[in-house]
Amino acid sequence: PGIEAGTRDDVIVVNKAFITLENLHVYGSNSSWGGAISANGPSGGNSITLTSCTVENNNSFGILFLNCGNHTVTDCTVQYNTVSGLFFYLTVVGYSNSNNVISGGTYAHNNDIGILVRGSDNNQIKNFGTISNVTACENGDQIYFNRAADGVITHCTLFNGAGTNGEGYGVGICNGDDIIVEYCDIYNNWYRGIGICADEALDPSTNDIIRYNRIHGNGI
Repeated sequence: PGIEAGTRDDVIVVNKAFITLENLHVYGSNSSWGGAISANGPSGGNSITLTSCTVENNNSFGILFLNCGNHTVTDCTVQYNTVSGLFFYLTVVGYSNSNNVISGGTYAHNNDIGILVRGSDNNQIKNFGTISNVTACENGDQIYFNRAADGVITHCTLFNGAGTNGEGYGVGICNGDDIIVEYCDIYNNWYRGIGICADEALDPSTNDIIRYNRIHGNGI
């Protein structure tokens, strides 16, 4: 599939909740700033379920959840998108990107980050949720938490972080608190298997737990 001319989101959910999208193939979006699949909060766009969807070859984010939460993404393939594959983004104080479940699926060959969880300055995502049994490979970074807290990354396979538009991490945590990374196989990432850092202008990363992982062959 190719990317067609024009600007659009292929699927967008606004002011609706408890929507299920199953067995969709979404490609060719040219959103100016959004995702091939997008949901916006806070009055709508919550509690979206994506199951067995393929989201690929979009000139945009693959999937974007903006200022909304309680989402479930299961066994999806998200690949070859020009920005990040799956993006949770919190921009407004008082909104929420909490209580999400991402399980299974493949996030590969996205130019930026496979799965990105990001708050904004002084507006950290709380109680993010879990990422489990995911394969992420050949992205700039595989999974990155930036200004986010209370997330669990478990039983994931994360390899070949390219460091093109990302930094080449298997897992990156920046200004992230109470993040657990466990039972993951993390290897052959260009820069670091796991990196924990802090922007000096914001609070440091605290109480993160790294345990029971297999980490090998990473680093420049």
